[in-house]
Amino acid sequence: HDWNSLLAVNHSLCDLTSEFYAPAELLVQYLEEVASNFHVVYNAKVVGSRRHNGRHVIHVHDGRQWTCQHLVIATGFEPEPLPPAQWTKHKDVFTYASFPDLDKSGRAAFCDDRDVIIIGNGNAAFETANMLAGCASAVHQVFRRPPRFSALTHYVGDVRMKSFEIADRYLLKSLDALLNIPQWSNGFPVMGMAQEFNAVIIFCGGFTGKA
Repeated sequence: HDWNSLLAVNHSLCDLTSEFYAPAELLVQYLEEVASNFHVVYNAKVVGSRRHNGRHVIHVHDGRQWTCQHLVIATGFEPEPLPPAQWTKHKDVFTYASFPDLDKSGRAAFCDDRDVIIIGNGNAAFETANMLAGCASAVHQVFRRPPRFSALTHYVGDVRMKSFEIADRYLLKSLDALLNIPQWSNGFPVMGMAQEFNAVIIFCGGFTGKA
């Protein structure tokens, strides 16, 4: 199965590579090639829309506007504010919106040789743990409920086994840690860990803010 190509176009990612897990750079190239066949407007922030004579009028930040008969809004979920937990008061807390860029070697000053605490039990949390394994001195992944694995639930949105590399580092090499904390206590355990290890906290609790 080709899970990466768009269904409504004749161009497939398989035209660019035969690798089972294609690199992210090829996905960018593929999407650029698909977009080249359409009229796509970039860097246009939509500031409002209205109805006029039975059509939608779309306004963007620089004064331009477009009209259409059918309008599809596919902007995704709006991330909620961080929950009112103790760990949010820590000095180094990053979220999806504020996560710093890594350099080409996979390192960054914010986590270089520091402990990192990742909050979350989904794919984003496990992928972040793998990404920072070569930068942080140790990765502690914490959650209130054990993760669900797609290989067992047959639901593609659950954690993929290929993302579960932290289990090897935890159980076989004693490098990182997986911590299930059912008694969340408003985040006090995480705050205590962060202060003890002078750790960076990264929130990967999804868009609900309830991890």
